[in-house]
Amino acid sequence: MKSTSLFAIAAASTLAACGGSGGGGAVTPVPVPVPAVEFEAGVVTTNADGSFTIVQGGETINLPASRFTSNGQLAWQTGFNGGVDNANSFITDDVTAIGGVSGGAGGTAFSGITGTLGDAPAGDATFDGRFAVSETSGAGRTGPISLVYDLSGNTLESAAGAALVVDGDVASNGQVTGSVTFGSETAEFEGGFYGDDAVAGAFNNDAIGGVFYGTN
Repeated sequence: MKSTSLFAIAAASTLAACGGSGGGGAVTPVPVPVPAVEFEAGVVTTNADGSFTIVQGGETINLPASRFTSNGQLAWQTGFNGGVDNANSFITDDVTAIGGVSGGAGGTAFSGITGTLGDAPAGDATFDGRFAVSETSGAGRTGPISLVYDLSGNTLESAAGAALVVDGDVASNGQVTGSVTFGSETAEFEGGFYGDDAVAGAFNNDAIGGVFYGTN
């Protein structure tokens, strides 16, 4: 994964001075520094046997090779073929994002994302896809989501009515960081634009872990 950029592009109005008493207004994108984000999703390693290793802070999560899929993506479910993890993924040639709970109910919530960042769209765009949340209580939910990129504000947000509310800022290198809200839980995420048509993020706090993604 590319190194984190601490700059996002925000739209600011700049008054263009003209001769005489007349004047004209122009909207010019201006780089604006944003605060450093303490949250970092883990680094994902795909192993030769199909298993995954996620290193996040002081935690190392080892996921065995998945034996089933959910909505076309690899997933892990406690009790399925002896599994003890609840997790979901979004995997393409450009990115691997995984989030969930290791150890099942009462386990450790985690997230990881590794990939090659691409450029944000040249204009407003909507990415349709899915989200998946695993809870340390043992519960979980997955569902559809639409992610809306706004060029003028350089933001990525979920469309109105989403069960997972995404609120992100887009940096100049295509990285997206921010927060998600699911029920009473709010967690930070890390992600970005990947390849030509995808956006993804991985998130967790102490109670939930998961992923969201979309394509256009």
